[in-house]
Amino acid sequence: MELDWGQNMGFGIVMGKDAFERLSAAEQKAVRDAGSAFIDHYAKGIVDANARDKEAMAAGIDGKKATLVAFPADQKKALLAAGNKYVSGWVETASKGGAPGPAIMDDYRRLIAKYAKERDTKGYPWNR
Repeated sequence: MELDWGQNMGFGIVMGKDAFERLSAAEQKAVRDAGSAFIDHYAKGIVDANARDKEAMAAGIDGKKATLVAFPADQKKALLAAGNKYVSGWVETASKGGAPGPAIMDDYRRLIAKYAKERDTKGYPWNR
């Protein structure tokens, strides 16, 4: 069953604000550009590995071929709806901890839509 959930990636590579501000503008840009390039490099690796794995399963592993089946859209929608209680729970917990939970979630969903549209119209960054 191919779920096609995508991949959420979160990396905590940090630098002290004072150290970052001591960098020249060109060095700050290089740090930001390296972070963006890393995300694309890592995401491409996941996309490529998933494609290789699907091909290998369809071709057969140890003499056994797998039949790949797409997760039905109506069932995916129902499963996502069932998971909304966990999303609401996260928003509530974040808010109780002092973070703007609803705003974070709204921004997250807005960015997913934005980048999904960009991917769908322009392709992945490494294929442009």
